[in-house]
Amino acid sequence: MSDVVTIPYTARGAISLADASALNGLAKDLSDLFNNVRHGHLGPVLYSNGGSALFTKAIQTTGYNPFKGEVGLIQANLDSIADWAKDIENVIIVGPGPAVSLQNKEIPILERLTALKRISLVEQSPDFIRADMEALNERFPQVDVKAFEANFLQHVPHPSSQPALVISTGSLTNFENAAFENFPGKQLTEALAAFKTLAGQDGKVLWGYNSKLHDEGYQSQAIADFLLYPLHKAAQLQGIFIDPENYKYESKVYPQASHLAHQWVAHAFERVEIGGRMHHINPGDRFTMFSSITPDPKKVARLSKEQNMITPFVFSEDGGAVLHGFDCR
Repeated sequence: MSDVVTIPYTARGAISLADASALNGLAKDLSDLFNNVRHGHLGPVLYSNGGSALFTKAIQTTGYNPFKGEVGLIQANLDSIADWAKDIENVIIVGPGPAVSLQNKEIPILERLTALKRISLVEQSPDFIRADMEALNERFPQVDVKAFEANFLQHVPHPSSQPALVISTGSLTNFENAAFENFPGKQLTEALAAFKTLAGQDGKVLWGYNSKLHDEGYQSQAIADFLLYPLHKAAQLQGIFIDPENYKYESKVYPQASHLAHQWVAHAFERVEIGGRMHHINPGDRFTMFSSITPDPKKVARLSKEQNMITPFVFSEDGGAVLHGFDCR
């Protein structure tokens, strides 16, 4: 048994623009970015309307493997994780990503949960949802599987049952408006609060994230194509006039903020028009369209404790991958 529930969220990416002057969807996202109203908020666009296929291609054709560290940690600690989760019936997987990730990370955990009755997916990409639900229905035909197309930070679906085990191993630390010169405690606290709301009292959270700040793996044409993708989609929209060839992708590290910024860098002067409004872009202008935060587990544990989310374990490896468990009180 399975179904998909679509939950709209603010500034959701779209490839159609019926009224450009209204500045909805991608038009508003770009206008806000070029006007310095928001930054790091292009994630929903990146993984929609064909973007998920570019991401899958990037991890298949380059040395970039965002799953390797967490897969190793899960394999090495599967007995401990299963014993900790015990008789949980309800599992909520947040941001599972492509099916290859789900099959190597979450499914091995689910296979060890003997009382499992319900699985809910919270994911922004319809493409990922389709593939993930197919994999889950094939492996767990007797389990009730639901999917919510949503940004878990903006719209938290009401779970069917609590307490729940919330699993998020997709390094979901792509925070909007993250600071560049100080640690983004506000955004991290909001993420923890959203996880706790899903888990409920006496629920559990297993969060996988990267704690090592570096830009290794991002220096390939396939990754650049993926991260420049929204500009090419924008150029196809009525009411938006922009030349994607005037921009290149670069990453920039901000150590104090544990912030890896993914930026569009202009290399030519351009008058960008969005819904009749002009934006003057100069060579060298940098726009942080996506952010990756790599928090220290000690900082995460300190912030979570303030929300009565107690840390029973932290598994980590030299590459920076972390599996952080929380018991919700």
